[in-house]
Amino acid sequence: MREKTVLLQGAMEEECACFLKHMKEPEETVIDGWHFWSGELCGRPVVVARTFIGMVNAAVSTVLGIRHFSPGAIINQGIAGAHGLDLEIGDIVLGTRVMNGASFQSEKLDRGQGSRWEGWKPLPLEIRGEMTRDNTFLSDPGLIAAARKAAASGSFRVVEGCISSADMWNREYDRIAFSHAAYGTMAEEMEGAAVCQVAAGYKIPVLSVRAISNNERKDGAYAPETADICARFVMAVLAEYGRI
Repeated sequence: MREKTVLLQGAMEEECACFLKHMKEPEETVIDGWHFWSGELCGRPVVVARTFIGMVNAAVSTVLGIRHFSPGAIINQGIAGAHGLDLEIGDIVLGTRVMNGASFQSEKLDRGQGSRWEGWKPLPLEIRGEMTRDNTFLSDPGLIAAARKAAASGSFRVVEGCISSADMWNREYDRIAFSHAAYGTMAEEMEGAAVCQVAAGYKIPVLSVRAISNNERKDGAYAPETADICARFVMAVLAEYGRI
């Protein structure tokens, strides 16, 4: 029986390039402006999707990818900004949970009382008429197990935790530190939670993985080339996933 296809997602060209370089004879398909490449990687069928940046783009790309390629699993990957103070450029964050970092309800404050994001409460999300418990999604246990085996090789520095997604780039030290302490967020990016929400509606296993490209709690230097590190880790995950 042919193995089910894994949909590998990257928002930017840098986040897809490593996969395309190692794929056997990738075949490009463009659907309504979104790009997909079908082929073989690590001995199994894959589709690489360039989702473009942002939650809406990622959601649309995911729906198109599911409808046209019927994947058995989705790995959303790429680069992210660190929330953990000890995270370094190139570290891998394995998202055991993914949080919609914009899905909160603020407390009621009167004029002149300002904004107190410390009092915001997680706001549930709707999936096909059903409300989630809060604003987080769990990654698939089988994919997590494969990722842990890949991490055990020692070739990558991997930490586990929550990845936050929203259409924003936080550069406020105190807000980042609060999110890390209050919600266990290890990193932030701009696509993963939307992908998880769509995948949940289709009941497709999903995993979120990110390589740290910048840490605003340190010098904030941005290194998008760490996308290659994340892609190489994901290929190691693919190899392990085929053995489970």
